[in-house]
Amino acid sequence: MQEIKLPEFNGPLILLFSDSSGYEKTSKYTAISFIVIDLFNSNEWEAKRRYIRKYLLPNNRRMSFKKLNDSHKRNSLIPFLDAANCIDGLLINFLLNKKLKGLVTYQGVLDKWKEKLGLKWKWSENQFTKMFETAHFASILIGALGKDNQEIYWISDQDEIFANPIKHQDVSTILSGLGNIYIQHNPSKLGVGTSEMDPGDRAEEDLIAVADLAAGAMVDFVNNCDNSPNWKKNSGTIVIENSKDKSNDIISWLSDTNSRLKKVNIVFDESNISGISIRRFNIRKSKIII
Repeated sequence: MQEIKLPEFNGPLILLFSDSSGYEKTSKYTAISFIVIDLFNSNEWEAKRRYIRKYLLPNNRRMSFKKLNDSHKRNSLIPFLDAANCIDGLLINFLLNKKLKGLVTYQGVLDKWKEKLGLKWKWSENQFTKMFETAHFASILIGALGKDNQEIYWISDQDEIFANPIKHQDVSTILSGLGNIYIQHNPSKLGVGTSEMDPGDRAEEDLIAVADLAAGAMVDFVNNCDNSPNWKKNSGTIVIENSKDKSNDIISWLSDTNSRLKKVNIVFDESNISGISIRRFNIRKSKIII
């Protein structure tokens, strides 16, 4: 992230929206995607989003990667992605190889955090790992991009880690605990919410949808990359073939480097030397440059 000219988030209100993909057994990677937005400097996105809602997405349809077979959603995909390019912010996709163990958790870490912070929910190991990974990335982004006296909120889809008020409170507690590690500035407010807070205009849900589309397409993309012998090399070019049709438009959009919305992809993989490798890659149409 430090090697990229990241956007400056200077507004009084900074929002992080997240979604994830790849947790089915057939996927070799999971993707955790965040879109970070300076809300008061993204008026063009809001105007275009409202136009799409009025004329292209009737009946309050929700954009999502898994449901792009809906003709209205499929026809709206390109305008929706073009509108997202007007967001003053950052889209970052974290890709995690499922073979990696102990990226942020280890044996006994759940019991340690339960005791330390007084978590209330009976988390399974898998649920806790998913939540803990996502909260770590959220905390790192807040620490890297936020400034003093800003209100900063992380808003997620209402998935299994936010399935009820007790889980929601535990996630807030974890974010606060991780914030003591990763967040060195002084936000005026730091909070956690879900798409349930959407007042009905789909504003929050549409921003989560940007993360959802990116995460779904990236999982398809890196699963195909993993079939190439060059995928884990430190340099080189890999030609991607046979990506799913509904991923093509999103991957092409992710390759656009000229938009206001900056896009970053980081992959966590196995390494024979250190046990883990972390690298950034840039997407180009029909190719991936590592």
